[in-house]
Amino acid sequence: MNYLKRLFLFTLFLAGIGVIAGEMATHPTAQSARLTSGTATLRLVAPTTGAAIGGPFTVTLQIEGAGAPVSALQADVSYDPKIIEFQGLTPGAFLGSSGRQTLCPPVAVAAGSVRLACASAGDGPGASGSGRLTVLHFVAVGSGVSDLTLGGAMLLDMGRPPLPFSLNLANGRVTVPTPTATPAPAEIFLPVIER
Repeated sequence: MNYLKRLFLFTLFLAGIGVIAGEMATHPTAQSARLTSGTATLRLVAPTTGAAIGGPFTVTLQIEGAGAPVSALQADVSYDPKIIEFQGLTPGAFLGSSGRQTLCPPVAVAAGSVRLACASAGDGPGASGSGRLTVLHFVAVGSGVSDLTLGGAMLLDMGRPPLPFSLNLANGRVTVPTPTATPAPAEIFLPVIER
């Protein structure tokens, strides 16, 4: 299957996710009565040592405890754009770990927010358990602390129609320390002795 056909099918799949999310948001009684596929945790894992101004770093979106096969995810990640700047996204190994192909369309970037989506396609069951969903690439542009907040998260199973997971969200934080000034080397003057 060529890339454009796969992208078209993926776009239709994501449109279906939007319909499901819209139905759940506009019909709260349907939301409470709707079955879920179980629970899972989405966790943002940031570097514990912080990041240096001008330096690149990564933040990993992890899934933990998915008891049913996962077919797709969508999430918003918010951050402080005065401290860090989004550079790109790399799919993690989790969705493709069962042999299915992972598709992640270009992310939607706004000031201080990134909306990402990925799905798996192909024969066989989707992945379950725990693992790395995506890797977000950032660069530090200012000193301070930037909270990394998950929102609008949706994780779907392999059912027809797909059922959402009940999600626990674990946010992250990255610290960019103020650079310390390097003292200039002291000048030493030696007396000149003539013979």
